[in-house]
Amino acid sequence: MYKKAHNGSNPMSKMSNESREDYLEAIYLLTEQTGGAVRSVRLAEFMELSKASVCKAVAGLKEEGSISMDSDYLITLTATGMDEAKRIYRKHRYFERQLVAAGVDSETASAEACRLEHAISDNSFEKLLHFYSQWTADESEVMEG
Repeated sequence: MYKKAHNGSNPMSKMSNESREDYLEAIYLLTEQTGGAVRSVRLAEFMELSKASVCKAVAGLKEEGSISMDSDYLITLTATGMDEAKRIYRKHRYFERQLVAAGVDSETASAEACRLEHAISDNSFEKLLHFYSQWTADESEVMEG
């Protein structure tokens, strides 16, 4: 589900923003599942990537301040990383729910939501949410009236 192409020696300079966001989202989801910190090996399994690739990305995310790692090598999202991960996951869930509601099977919906979450800016996403909430309210009035 979260497997992405990743290569390069410098974790952040070679990693696309999409890949970076996928790591943050995956760490967030694993944190929610476990109720605590995440190990690199579990992250690698979850994302279906090599441990070496994950270690490089984790080093870059730590360097930029999105995650922290304790002396036992447990990964946690910083406040900044958590905010970004939640923002990314919010987009993912929105698009996934809309696609499933439209009749797309859940596996396809999840994969396509992953692509859509990266393609839309935060500003456009918020406008879409606002428009959709207004549209559904108007639609409800029409249907009731």
